[in-house]
Amino acid sequence: MVCNNASPAAQLTANQISELQASPFYIHPSESPTSVTITPILTYSNYHVWARSMKRALILKNKFCFVNGTIGILPPQDLNYDALERCNNLVQSWLISLISLPIAQTVVFLENAVDVWNELRQRFSKADCIRIADLQNSISTLR
Repeated sequence: MVCNNASPAAQLTANQISELQASPFYIHPSESPTSVTITPILTYSNYHVWARSMKRALILKNKFCFVNGTIGILPPQDLNYDALERCNNLVQSWLISLISLPIAQTVVFLENAVDVWNELRQRFSKADCIRIADLQNSISTLR
C-alpha cells in the first residue's frame, strides 16, 4: 500500500507502516491525554486492581515499556529523545488522569512515567500485603 498523494520520499510501504506502528514511540493520531480509560481509578485502597487494569491498557497501547523501565532516559542529543519525551508525557497524562485527585497531586511533579509508576507501587502495594496477611491469618484460625 503506497500513498499516492504524497511525494516519493514520503511514500511508505505497508511493511514500513507496520514497523512504524509497532514502535513504542509511535503515537496514533487519535491518541490524547484522555484516550485511556479504566475502572476503577486509583484510590487509597485499590492499588492492585488499578495497577493490573492500567498495565493491560498500557500493553494494548504498546506503552508499558515506559513504566516498567525497559526504555530508559535518553540524553537530549539522542535521535529518539523527542519521541521519548512525547510518549513519556502522554503516558504520564494517562496515569495521572486515572488517579484520584489527592493522590495525583502528590505525583504530578515527577518527571518520568516510570517514576510515577514506581512511586505509586512503592506507596500502595505494601498496604495490601498487610491486609492479605491479616486475611490469611483469619482464614487459618477459622473452625
